[in-house]
Amino acid sequence: MPTPTKVGVRRSGGRGAEGRAPDARRAARRRGWEARGRGRRDPSGATGRRATAGTPGHDQGRTVTGQDTTRTQETPQRERAREAAQEAARRTSPPVAPGRTAASARRRRVRRALAVGGAVAASLAVWAVAVAAGVEVEAVQGGAVRPVGPAAVAVASLAAGLAGWALLALLERTVRRPAPHRLWTAVAVAFLVLSLVGPLTSGTGAAGTAVLLLLHTAPAAVLIPLLPRAACR
Repeated sequence: MPTPTKVGVRRSGGRGAEGRAPDARRAARRRGWEARGRGRRDPSGATGRRATAGTPGHDQGRTVTGQDTTRTQETPQRERAREAAQEAARRTSPPVAPGRTAASARRRRVRRALAVGGAVAASLAVWAVAVAAGVEVEAVQGGAVRPVGPAAVAVASLAAGLAGWALLALLERTVRRPAPHRLWTAVAVAFLVLSLVGPLTSGTGAAGTAVLLLLHTAPAAVLIPLLPRAACR
């Protein structure tokens, strides 16, 4: 008789433990659901972080995924903006090796000085040919007819060349668009056309007027193409 009683106690005790285990699991699940619900409703987000700390892969996982998506969307945009800025910088100011900058500037100055010297030589050549042909190079100044000598020709050509050089250097430093060389060429041609008014009004005779016109156009024919071209080499 004692033996069956003990067996019955063991069985009843085992059934009670087995019955309590599912109830404990269900209670734990219910507490977890309630904690997650409170975390979603909390506007500050602090409860949500505490609630999801023990249950990774749910709300916390979705938050991290959203942050990663935002970062991946911003990174290509920043890269494209950086590439566009670098491309614009390369177009406006092409890279030049530091060792070659001084040498290229020196060569540019030499070429432009040679262009100015060529303009002076062209003017003197025109004057010499006219004198050799027997044409009197004269101009009316202040109501009196005065001869035009080689010194006046050289000084006028040199002044025009230096003024054109200075204007071109100024445009290269201050103007990007339109191209400074094209703008300088347009200004030089306009100035040449306006300067032709002087020989047409102060020349003496057809031959003298033609020589004065050549004295204006000869240096311009050298300066206008050579000064901008000296900067492109």
